[in-house]
Amino acid sequence: MSAGSAFASGVRAGQAIWNSAVNNAMAGKRLDMLRTQFKFEQTQRKKALDDQLAAQTAKDKFVDYLPAAVASGEIDFSTPEGREHYSSLKSSVEPTILRDPATWKQYENFSNQFEEKEGYPVFKAQERKILGIGITWDQYNPGMPRPQVIDEKTGESVDDTNRMEDANFEKAIERKRREAESKYGGGGMSQFFGSKPSELSPGVRERYIIERKKFFDQAIATKDNEKIVGASSVWGDAPSQSESESLDKYKFTTDRLSELSDLLKNESTGPMVGFWRQFKSGLGFDDKALLIKAQITKIIPGLARGVFGEVGVLTDQDVAMYSKTIGNLTTPEAVNDALTKAAMDMVSRGFESKLSTLAKNRKNVSGYLDQLKDIKAQSRELLGVEEPEIPVIEVESLPDSGAVTLSDEQAAAARAAADENGRVKVRQAGTDIIREINVNPPTEETVEEAPPAPAPRPAESIEDFSVWSTKHLADFPPLAEAEKAVAPTDRRPILERRIEFLKATIEQLPPTDRRASAASKHLKQLREALRTSEDELKNL
Repeated sequence: MSAGSAFASGVRAGQAIWNSAVNNAMAGKRLDMLRTQFKFEQTQRKKALDDQLAAQTAKDKFVDYLPAAVASGEIDFSTPEGREHYSSLKSSVEPTILRDPATWKQYENFSNQFEEKEGYPVFKAQERKILGIGITWDQYNPGMPRPQVIDEKTGESVDDTNRMEDANFEKAIERKRREAESKYGGGGMSQFFGSKPSELSPGVRERYIIERKKFFDQAIATKDNEKIVGASSVWGDAPSQSESESLDKYKFTTDRLSELSDLLKNESTGPMVGFWRQFKSGLGFDDKALLIKAQITKIIPGLARGVFGEVGVLTDQDVAMYSKTIGNLTTPEAVNDALTKAAMDMVSRGFESKLSTLAKNRKNVSGYLDQLKDIKAQSRELLGVEEPEIPVIEVESLPDSGAVTLSDEQAAAARAAADENGRVKVRQAGTDIIREINVNPPTEETVEEAPPAPAPRPAESIEDFSVWSTKHLADFPPLAEAEKAVAPTDRRPILERRIEFLKATIEQLPPTDRRASAASKHLKQLREALRTSEDELKNL
């Protein structure tokens, strides 16, 4: 055997010895791990068995104890002491029973069935209610002792829960009344403005509809869109999502137009200059031209979709067309100024017109009133039109709300100082309290007699508004004797009021009522009465 072969043989023998030693060591380790695992599993099985035995023992004692305790009167759910004893008993056994999930489920099922049988949930709910009444009374009457009453069974003084509950109810009603007055500025039908007639009690629906229409008609008579938009708060329906998105685009567009006007000030523009500046901006040598182009890009989508009603994807031809309607780099400075002002005036008037139209279509757009004022202010600023200053007169005293009463001399002075629209501001002397009023006397065309008071309801109690109204469809809403006696040519306002009321009543009928047979008959009668009134109005 050569020396190399002998060396290789020795290496292999040494490797075999090493491998054998490693394998023996690993086998010992595995044996130790198996012993450890076995001991752990044994411990876990013993613990699970102990937990199961302990939980089952605690549950069995609880189950065996309860019937005897209830039968002997030791646990009486009708008394606070009995409920407290039962709760303490459960608290003492539940930690042990929780050690075994299966036993815990058995315990829960038994407890629920037992408590339902003995009425425990009812007593606990009553206890929580009494506790809540006391806490609420303490909040309404801080520092005051609770009212007491003598318990006839024990002869002891206890909290008078009924008295506290009545006091809490009165306090809650008073608070709601004050909230309504602070929000709506007083009582009357105005506190319900913004509600749907179907949400109100039958006794006030017809009066509410009449007062709501009267209030809104007064705003329309002023021909002031700001007042019309503000008065739209009487309606309960908000604009649709598409209408809201369109309105939001108006405000965005006016803001961008104002910014574009500022960017174009003192800038050289025109066919040749604009072409050259666009070329330089493409090479990065005219930052201001880049800003102007970016601003125009912002404006076009809102202008096209929000103002002009474009739908779908805007083509390059559309963008080029709408770009010519506003100031841009390729238009001379004087024309740019005129285009931007015209666009701003168009958007401003379009926004005001859209809000007024939505308000007249019974949509509550009063939340856009501040935006309308902002847009009109932006338009005036860009167009260089100053807001007409309203004259101011002084009086000794001025009410915070309601009508402003002026003496004959003050009224004459107000009419003399009023602007062309009859507006004048009245200021309380020595203060900053100012009210704006309109002193223009109504013309003969706008003078309308106040609607007569509704005829008194039948003496019998009316529980169902639909049943009562069905009996009076021929005279609906109720007409006074003076109305019934008028000549046919004078019946137009009466019929218009009746048609308005019938339409609102049909519109506000709940969908569930329309499927009921009795309600369907009532709806059919309402529509028949509406058609009859409309036909009579056409024949006048």
